Amino acid sequence: MAAISKTIKLAGYKSPVYRANNKYNLQIERAVEGWRREDPLAIPQLAVPVTVPLQMAEAAYCNGSAFLKAIADLALIGFFYLLRVGEYTRPRAVTRNGKKVSVTRTKQLKVKDVGFFKDGVILPRRSPLPILVTADQCTLKITNQKNGRMGETISHETLQDAIHGPVTAVARRVHHILSNGGTEEYLLSDYMNEAGEWNTITASQMRHGVRESIKTLKLDKNGIDPDLVEVHPLWCRRC
Repeated sequence: MAAISKTIKLAGYKSPVYRANNKYNLQIERAVEGWRREDPLAIPQLAVPVTVPLQMAEAAYCNGSAFLKAIADLALIGFFYLLRVGEYTRPRAVTRNGKKVSVTRTKQLKVKDVGFFKDGVILPRRSPLPILVTADQCTLKITNQKNGRMGETISHETLQDAIHGPVTAVARRVHHILSNGGTEEYLLSDYMNEAGEWNTITASQMRHGVRESIKTLKLDKNGIDPDLVEVHPLWCRRC
């Protein structure tokens, strides 16, 4: 309604939406209040401590499948880069006019959106993994977010003495995809399983992985109920 009001005012007419500054006209005010009362109450979601993505990575890289490694790396990326789950997992899609289309405008991160740097010098994405993990900085470019922000670049530096840090996690994702025949158009959530088939991690799979880690760490004894934990976002609390 704010956009409608602004468009009409730019055309030189009085807004039919507001009667005063940030105050709706009476009919609209009553309608909005009615919608507010009908909407269900928001259910608070718990966030996770950093031990959760770290535990997921340690377990997956000890003796895990490509699927578990992908989930663990994405958990690290989502946590440290402050991402919403829709930015790093398979987009939800519906069929319209016989074509699959995304239900959100958020563009999921692709391999081409990643940049690695070492001492200020770019490291090519197709570098061997031992080279990529030496990067001291990694940037992600988000082309279109849910909130309308476009072309935003976020960066993270390597964590000292951390085997499973955010930069390492991105490096493993990029190397896995490119070394298995993927291209820079592949999503960071894509992975090749042991049967040689490509799959993509979903938000529900991320949620299940995080909740299983919470059970493994027995964080329920610290008041973190696994059933109340979500991955949108994953990063609100770091204790």
